[in-house]
Amino acid sequence: MNKILLVLEVLILVIFGGFLFKRNIQKSTLQWVLIPGVDRPLDLFCNGQQLYPPNSWDWPFPAFSPDRRFYVNVSNGNKTKSKWIKMFKANTKKEIGRYYSEYSSLIVLCWAKDNSGIYLLDYDPGFRAMIDIGLPSKYGEVKKLLVPSST
Repeated sequence: MNKILLVLEVLILVIFGGFLFKRNIQKSTLQWVLIPGVDRPLDLFCNGQQLYPPNSWDWPFPAFSPDRRFYVNVSNGNKTKSKWIKMFKANTKKEIGRYYSEYSSLIVLCWAKDNSGIYLLDYDPGFRAMIDIGLPSKYGEVKKLLVPSST
């Protein structure tokens, strides 16, 4: 009888834990293209200027595409320690998609000059304590979030 109760308790915990885990996984709705092997994406795509984190006191969001038809905003996760980017159609202010970072943060580089998307990197700033025993920061590959073709 005790073995049956134990098995039932474990089964309930697994089902409940799986439900909670699945509930907190966000799905990106924007498609992207991976651009591997780019050493200096700011210089290659963005004339040395990145949007987020801003490298000036001016907050760069909303960040409009060069033709001003689209814009993006960066948001923080409430329950998770993650960031995501939302893309909007400028004339309607309607959200057309979002991208959730695979790491705890992201670096938004710049819009593509042809208005086809925005370049970014997934980023984890790591952790540093008073003495250097922390986790190093890490970067993902450069991605280009694509403006949906139906817009």
